[in-house]
Amino acid sequence: MMLEAHSGMMANDAPMDAGDQVDTQPLPDGLACAGCGYDLAGLPRGGVCPECGLKTLASNPVWTLAECDGGYIDHVRDEFAMLGWAAQACWVLLASTFVAAIASMFDRGAGVLGIGAAITAACAAVVLPLVVFYALRAIDKHPNTQRAPGAWRRRRLGAAMITAEVGLLFLLFWFAIAFLIGGDLGAMFLLAFAALAGSGLGLASIEAMAYGRLTLERAGLEGVGSGLLPGWGFALAVLAVVALGWMIVGIDPPTALAAMAGAMLGPTTSLAMRCARVASVLGQMVEKTAG
Repeated sequence: MMLEAHSGMMANDAPMDAGDQVDTQPLPDGLACAGCGYDLAGLPRGGVCPECGLKTLASNPVWTLAECDGGYIDHVRDEFAMLGWAAQACWVLLASTFVAAIASMFDRGAGVLGIGAAITAACAAVVLPLVVFYALRAIDKHPNTQRAPGAWRRRRLGAAMITAEVGLLFLLFWFAIAFLIGGDLGAMFLLAFAALAGSGLGLASIEAMAYGRLTLERAGLEGVGSGLLPGWGFALAVLAVVALGWMIVGIDPPTALAAMAGAMLGPTTSLAMRCARVASVLGQMVEKTAG
């Protein structure tokens, strides 16, 4: 749910000890209304947008989430919800690809299980760009994103998500040619696409968790940690070994595909679970502000 100007959107009251001084202080230059984009510079912090009526508090994110507008908290919750959906789409894509590759290792015809998993992987490959698009859109629409805490995390997260998607989809395209057409784009393509997919997913996961930790700290809660780094380090090592093995000894496509997909499954699972946790915490905060 993006921030919208409507009569039901209420901001939290300012702390009692802040007095009228906080409410009447002018807003800084470069602050745009989160509802309509109107320039709010110079207006009082406790006022409303003269264009759409949205409280200026909703457009001026501060560090402590409890002091932010409920609509802003809901927007951040939507960011993590969409990141969670993107992680789940990646998980389905990797898991079904892993099953299809394992099945084809034992049966060159892949069998019913392998064919079903391949179809599931193809469907996930179609859904993934849509989910990533909406996740990127949510991050890009963050109210006054340059001023709000975590701005550079959001920028790096968006770039990493695009890198991961491009690498992952091209890697699957490469294997589709090897499986279905019998062609071979060469080991360097494998190495490049595997590096894009693995490093992009890894960086996106680490940035998402850093952003999640920052968000929970803004909520006054313990962060989600940075335990994904070892997992992605292992995954990248596997990708490098498989790519070099393909170049040197000629690993067959099913084995390479199974190893690559399996290596990325673990940290992707952890990412999906942690995004869900952050979204759940923020959802509880939204309910409290609404109450």
